[in-house]
Amino acid sequence: MRRATALLDPLHRVDHLLFVAVHRGLGSRPLVSFLSLVSRLGNGSIYVGVLFYLAAREGNRGGYAALHAAATALLGLVLYKLLKERVGRPRPCEAILELVPALPPLDRWSFPSGHTLHAVSFCVLLATWAPELLPLALPFAVLTGLSRVVLGLHYPFDVAAGGMLGYAIAEGMLTLFGSA
Repeated sequence: MRRATALLDPLHRVDHLLFVAVHRGLGSRPLVSFLSLVSRLGNGSIYVGVLFYLAAREGNRGGYAALHAAATALLGLVLYKLLKERVGRPRPCEAILELVPALPPLDRWSFPSGHTLHAVSFCVLLATWAPELLPLALPFAVLTGLSRVVLGLHYPFDVAAGGMLGYAIAEGMLTLFGSA
């Protein structure tokens, strides 16, 4: 794995520069407070609420959608945890000693962003199960990814990789299980 890390060194340098520009450029107190709320919602509570809403509104179809989303989230959780352990990329707050993240990290490693992975995969599923919620879900997914950088918890590449992985997982689960 060290060879792969060495090959990514130029990308990490660019990623570091992008992180510093975004983190410092968007670090106003009101924005940080708002993005902290978005990030905390991305810990899972908003997804559970939407799934209960779907199950209540749609009956069996909503229950199937909730199970589908739960299976997708579980697969995403397993894959991103495996990747985090394998890659072992330190978070920006560990690499930049003077950086204090706005929220405490939920785990040690930075790559990929699990928050972004779940936000994007949930958004993709909602496009099938409840497209009327996309005007809320899509901005939430974008803000979740942005929040992880502004709050000092992830590099931009971590967020991009989490988003791509979340998209791929959700599309794969839709292909595998379809919709009711």
